[in-house]
Amino acid sequence: MAAINIPDIYGRLHLVNFDNVNFIEISDKEENGDLIIHFTNHAKQSVSAGPDRNGAIDVYQRICTAICRQIPVTPGLWR
Repeated sequence: MAAINIPDIYGRLHLVNFDNVNFIEISDKEENGDLIIHFTNHAKQSVSAGPDRNGAIDVYQRICTAICRQIPVTPGLWR
């Protein structure tokens, strides 16, 4: 189980259980720093992760790094 607290620009934390996440989308608008999280039950959650799109991309990269650290690598899997 991978659950991560995602901070928003207003100082709140959003606890997201990534076992139930289908994908994460970054807002299309340049001046909008929202991450839109799509869950397996078709629900959506929007988190204002940064003041602009680059701030949201930075938070998204940190989320990916944190999740990748939790994935065990078995010997012989990568050849």
